[in-house]
Amino acid sequence: MGDIPRVVLRSIPRDARILLTEKGACRRLPNSLQWPVQQRRHAHNLSQRFKALETKIRPAEMRDRIASGEVYRQVGLDGSLTSKAQPPAIELEDSEQAERGPEMELFNKGGSKSILRPKPRLFKGVLIPIKPPPPASDECCMSSCAVCVYDLYATALEDYQESMERARNELSAKGVPQSDWPTDVLTDADRERRLQEERERQKSEGGLDAGRRMGVTGESEHDKQMAVIIGAFVKFEQSLREKRRAEKDQGQTNG
Repeated sequence: MGDIPRVVLRSIPRDARILLTEKGACRRLPNSLQWPVQQRRHAHNLSQRFKALETKIRPAEMRDRIASGEVYRQVGLDGSLTSKAQPPAIELEDSEQAERGPEMELFNKGGSKSILRPKPRLFKGVLIPIKPPPPASDECCMSSCAVCVYDLYATALEDYQESMERARNELSAKGVPQSDWPTDVLTDADRERRLQEERERQKSEGGLDAGRRMGVTGESEHDKQMAVIIGAFVKFEQSLREKRRAEKDQGQTNG
């Protein structure tokens, strides 16, 4: 009579082990006391599985082009994967082109979801990053997922801010004046300062034009100042007349 192997004992319930201990060891267990050893199943790593399937299906040349960023994956409506060339970056050379609205492209987010996003662009040889779009209202399932789309969006925003800061440093290192920078590259404080300067410039030019219409046509600095003062007075008078007219109309309506 030989001892029962440990592997077999581990697969036998505790009650059956006590019974075997009382009866003594035997070479072969009855069929009623033999249980098959069950293999444990483990969770699969979906990222590794995708890479393994991609290695089998996609040519090696295409994988290298995707890894280098030359092409990007796109998911079709039927779930099939296709690869398309990256859109060429837009070269912006002067401030007029830099202030122009960014050209848009249709970006497939997977399945039937597509969004419009700005195309990559270059300004003075510096790559301007693309601000990631916020998640759509139907992209969050509100189920407290371990990886939520809003977490991914927050991470993408951090990467965007870091890339934009590097772009500003590169433009400063190249000696490009901030007056030539695109508006979206400026910081919030610099953008507000530029808007304030633009408003002051328009206000000054508007007063100068109004003063010249009143007869002050000289080109000296004194004449320009007088034209601005007269223009501001004319605008003030116009605003008073409009205010009185509005009050009169409101009084007639209430009466």
